[in-house]
Amino acid sequence: MTDQTTELPNEFDDDKLATATVEHEELTDGPDALPIDEAEKVDDGDAAANPGAKRPANDAKVARKAIAKFIELGDATAEQLSILALLSGTKPDAGELAVTITTGARIPTGPVAELLELSELASSDPLEAMFAALGLDRDAAKLQWSLLSTFGIASGNLPTKDRDAAKALIKAASSISSAERQVLESVRTLARK
Repeated sequence: MTDQTTELPNEFDDDKLATATVEHEELTDGPDALPIDEAEKVDDGDAAANPGAKRPANDAKVARKAIAKFIELGDATAEQLSILALLSGTKPDAGELAVTITTGARIPTGPVAELLELSELASSDPLEAMFAALGLDRDAAKLQWSLLSTFGIASGNLPTKDRDAAKALIKAASSISSAERQVLESVRTLARK
């Protein structure tokens, strides 16, 4: 069995670059290696009680996914991270989001799809857009407003009257540019595990 240590960049506090050390135990190489079937049967409690115990292969799989997602999110723009954070309820930090995406519940991207649809309707059929905006409950409308605020399209608070809120949402959604549309589409991809 061999231990490999890999240095990975990790952005956490105040844009300072920290170093995360990831130890990866090769369960299938070396003279002391266990066959994969036996390695997967190791109880997780044994690893906590005995730091030298072999960990389940599933832990390594989850760690690899989190690292891959962290690297993918490292290339994301501030807008993409902000939208992902808004949808997931976490901080707009690549490390935090990588852990949330790979280990948590699926991030709901429906609000992004709804905003894109509202944007198309606002351009093609304003009356249908008004019905769609009026059909949103208050929390959904606030989320749409927050998504629009990420781009600076909307500012301040969403109007409190339903009709005024719907009109404000339609007006803001109609001004989503093609570049902002691409950012919204890319967030749907980034949110996948």
